[in-house]
Amino acid sequence: MKIKGIGASDGYSIAKAYKFAQAEPTVTQKLAANAEDEVMKLKAAMETSRQQLAEIMEKTRLNLDEEHAAIFDAHIQILTDPELIGATFDKIRQENVNGDFAFAEVANTFITMFEAMEDEYLRERAADMKDVTKRVLCNFQGISIQDPTQIQEEVIIVAKDLTPSDTALLDKRFVKGFVTDIG
Repeated sequence: MKIKGIGASDGYSIAKAYKFAQAEPTVTQKLAANAEDEVMKLKAAMETSRQQLAEIMEKTRLNLDEEHAAIFDAHIQILTDPELIGATFDKIRQENVNGDFAFAEVANTFITMFEAMEDEYLRERAADMKDVTKRVLCNFQGISIQDPTQIQEEVIIVAKDLTPSDTALLDKRFVKGFVTDIG
């Protein structure tokens, strides 16, 4: 099979294709049996996400550098943003909806706002917000997040998209290149 695309860098690599398919959480609005239980479940998912991001940040610091690791510090800060947290918890309590729905709705509002900004740096923060949102939703729903550090042979990653956290965890000894549909 031959695939055409736009090259992002010079050169080529030959290796086995490795399909990297992250689970996509689906969110539907439901009536919460207990709003405070939803808040607690969301807090737990956010804490799990924070711990995962701290591990990714440390691995990035060791394998790359401080500048790249700072990306994940920004991701952790998203999880402590009082506007995001406050608006999400308010939505759960006031509308008596499930935590993942409330978080997705509020996060998507922020993503839309970032994407509409004129400043390119701020527009790029939408990708960070999407990455964090997906991680929290997966943790909330109990969906396991594919771990690229488990790749132990030379491969070329084939994925719809790679998030900043996915890319940071790719081991250059084994990942010889990647092909994405978007991003």
